[in-house]
Amino acid sequence: FEHKPHALRVTFDDEDDDYQTRPDLLVYAPGYNETNARLFESVSYPGITREWQAIRRAQRDLAIRYYRNKAYSLETDTRYLVCERGSLVGINHVVLNSAHGFASIREVRRPVIGGVTKITGLVLDTEIDMQPTTTGIAISTDNGAVTVATVASTGASRLREITFAASLTDDANIREGCTVTCGAVGSEYIRAIVDDIQAGADFTAQLTLYDDAPEIFTDYGY
Repeated sequence: FEHKPHALRVTFDDEDDDYQTRPDLLVYAPGYNETNARLFESVSYPGITREWQAIRRAQRDLAIRYYRNKAYSLETDTRYLVCERGSLVGINHVVLNSAHGFASIREVRRPVIGGVTKITGLVLDTEIDMQPTTTGIAISTDNGAVTVATVASTGASRLREITFAASLTDDANIREGCTVTCGAVGSEYIRAIVDDIQAGADFTAQLTLYDDAPEIFTDYGY
């Protein structure tokens, strides 16, 4: 769709009417109805033969159009090898958000506190920007999980050695070489779905991604 339609005019073969083609089913986008919808798009759903199926499919298509209407294109290194089309990934780039930054872990600080090993901070391979409010950091661990922590404020605008506002439970998967991304708390990275992967030279690849858009699932139950 070039624009966001207010409604879809759905054509399907209706099983309840001897599979006669039904061209007049209207499915409205959230916030629109027969009184205020002005922009309509026509779609056809071959293989769908019941009205409720056609409605659900149209609702899903509308939700994707409204919530996944922004595409990202970026070049990455060998890290693309761990994903495929449809994979959920986290992306971070200053073009997307000037507050974003990334680095690799050079050292994990693991003191023993009260007889228990804790992770209290990190030494990074490069400085990261501290946010005007509160800085959050996301650690991509060896087992594919993401650990998010808040950085303790020191008044400095850039830091290479960071201390967490609250210590973390020791995790062997957080180690030297892991990638970290940073930003304002709650926006350390963007959740996105991989739509296309084009392999390039020297083990690089061009990725096309769309917003994860969990609203598609919470609003429509997909």
